[in-house]
Amino acid sequence: LVDNCDKCSGSKTNNICSQCISYLTPIYQNNEIISCKYTCEEGGNEKCKTCDKIKNMCSSCNTGYNLIDGKCILNNSIQLVFHSENNNEKIKIINPLFEQYIIGMQIDNENIKHCSEYVFPSEGNHIIYLLMNITNTNSLNKIFYEIDKLTSITFSDSFDTKNIEDMSYMFYGCVSLTSINFFNFNTKNVKYMMGMFSLCSSLTSIDLHNFNTESALSMGGMFSYCHSLKSINITNFNTERVVYMSYMFQNCDSLTSINLSNFVTLSVENMNNMFHNCTSLNYLDISSFINYSYDLNVDCILCNVSNSGLIKVNKDFIDKIKNEIPKSWNMSIF
Repeated sequence: LVDNCDKCSGSKTNNICSQCISYLTPIYQNNEIISCKYTCEEGGNEKCKTCDKIKNMCSSCNTGYNLIDGKCILNNSIQLVFHSENNNEKIKIINPLFEQYIIGMQIDNENIKHCSEYVFPSEGNHIIYLLMNITNTNSLNKIFYEIDKLTSITFSDSFDTKNIEDMSYMFYGCVSLTSINFFNFNTKNVKYMMGMFSLCSSLTSIDLHNFNTESALSMGGMFSYCHSLKSINITNFNTERVVYMSYMFQNCDSLTSINLSNFVTLSVENMNNMFHNCTSLNYLDISSFINYSYDLNVDCILCNVSNSGLIKVNKDFIDKIKNEIPKSWNMSIF
């Protein structure tokens, strides 16, 4: 009988192995298990340095890889999760313009040739790790533009974005995206964030408390059409240099509360349609907003919000937007 067999079947005179010990991999011939093997390759594998023989998984990795759940994953990588609805479905992974920056790629724990789209042999969820060198570019504009099968994205804490100035439309149209994790994302030098999360219609929450926005000039349409968004953390945003906030939350029709009391509007010239079609919105704190620009555009800033609500507004800003506030809303003036 096969060594390391856990369960057998057949007659007493013709037993066959039907299941290997849990941490071993069955090897088949003519639909029968002929051996149960360790699949962790120690030393000879470019990724795995040493193996845990009991668990049949890596216990340490070679240079360039991190050990995660017994698997050796590329350092400084982006983890992407895609959902394939059919067998042999071709799915776009990344904007082809950024394929030149890929220096390593794993799909379902296998190293593959760099590509911007891939044919997944089976339906279901698939994990991709991208190792990218972006030191020679200052833009991530549209890097994941309309990647509509992407469900989750995690940036490692060593993913280096210190030179990036443009993140506009970075995740635009990622309609299946439900989770984004940024960890130590460096946004200190980013000037352009317009449309960054626009049309991420499946996202229910966004936590950007660690974003440094001291250089930001444009946040226009940043969260527009995030229809499922119910929670947003932008409490540490620095908006002192921001010029454009137009359409910033347009059609965020699941948001009931927005607190922007930390926003400084010193440089803002355009706020038109900022909360347009936030049909569930019933609490808005813009008590820090002050009109510094004579030509500040606030057209339709509160068009088609909920029928009743409370707005907190600064006494130096009330004259600018009093005609835009729904008559059915209560005001608290500071």
